[in-house]
Amino acid sequence: MLKRNTIDQLYDIAIERVKEKNHQIVLNESQLDAIYYSIYGILQHEGEDAARKYVLHAEIRI
Repeated sequence: MLKRNTIDQLYDIAIERVKEKNHQIVLNESQLDAIYYSIYGILQHEGEDAARKYVLHAEIRI
């Protein structure tokens, strides 16, 4: 359950960053899924610190 909470927190931050960059963007379900699974993959393979750096600093491509 802890990883799920971590992913959800990071996902929320990522979505906020995307919306800050483009206020008028409307993300569809597949775009939201792509963001979620990108974070999930980084968290699983590289750990929480890498996932947090990705969410906070990397360009999130849609």
